[in-house]
Amino acid sequence: MRIQDKSDDEVRELIGAARDAGIDYFDHADIYGDAPQHGCERRFAEAMRLSSSEREQITIQTKAGIVKAGPYFDFSFEHLVASANGSLQALGTDYLDVFLLHRPDALVEPDEVARAFDELAQSGKVRRFGVSNHTPGQIELLKKSVTQPIVVNQVQLSLAHAPIIAQGSRRTCRARSSRSPSTAAAFWTTAG
Repeated sequence: MRIQDKSDDEVRELIGAARDAGIDYFDHADIYGDAPQHGCERRFAEAMRLSSSEREQITIQTKAGIVKAGPYFDFSFEHLVASANGSLQALGTDYLDVFLLHRPDALVEPDEVARAFDELAQSGKVRRFGVSNHTPGQIELLKKSVTQPIVVNQVQLSLAHAPIIAQGSRRTCRARSSRSPSTAAAFWTTAG
């Protein structure tokens, strides 16, 4: 989220160090960077210039739904599809491995999200879907409409940001991760 002002060499060094450490999962969001949208995604693509075989070796996740200039969230069909298309273009790729709703919106229309997820899956533009910082109740609400499996809840967790624990997300992730190894890999916590 802070690579937009880095040089090509700095971005490649950062990603190279991650790859050397065994990391192959790279997280983006349409609002990361100073550009109106997709600034860090574009910077990543410009610096990395991935060949198709290099692209296949990594997992690219991005998020959408936060609108900087208010109304602050937009999980409409139109916005989610347009954001995914913008991310594809900025990242210079034909598909996104994972596409997340970026933070919960109390006014979400689950049917709009379901239509967008179905459109993106059927077109082959997105392989998997998830959410970011959603409570178990918010995920269950989405599941009533969404037909695509929600495979990720990316949770911000740090000493400065721990409310998600009180809302039960850690317990839910732990319960799901004990069910199967594939589910365990789909739920994780990010440093905040």
